[in-house]
Amino acid sequence: MQNVIVKGLDNPVVMTFAFTGDFAASGLNTFTSIQLVIGGETYTTDGTPDNLSIESDTELRLKIGDTTALAAGNYLPTITGFSLTYNDGFMLSGQCKPILGNIKVC
Repeated sequence: MQNVIVKGLDNPVVMTFAFTGDFAASGLNTFTSIQLVIGGETYTTDGTPDNLSIESDTELRLKIGDTTALAAGNYLPTITGFSLTYNDGFMLSGQCKPILGNIKVC
């Protein structure tokens, strides 16, 4: 993961996932919407697609350097996928499932 948000710039954070089981065939494309919460800010693939986008079945990109109000520091994102099957959400990463590291804002 390229895990640095540079405030004021367009550097994306690239998150790469590896899937097995139910998600092996479609990965991130299993979900109709993905929500990422970082430091109190929420981004979704369907509500803020310029900021959060699914690039492939294994790659999610966050581009918020030019819009975020987050203070400099380290943040652990919570990423949840939603679909008809997972209408209450399926946690991909967060405090309960920390498969991704912190994202640094500078």
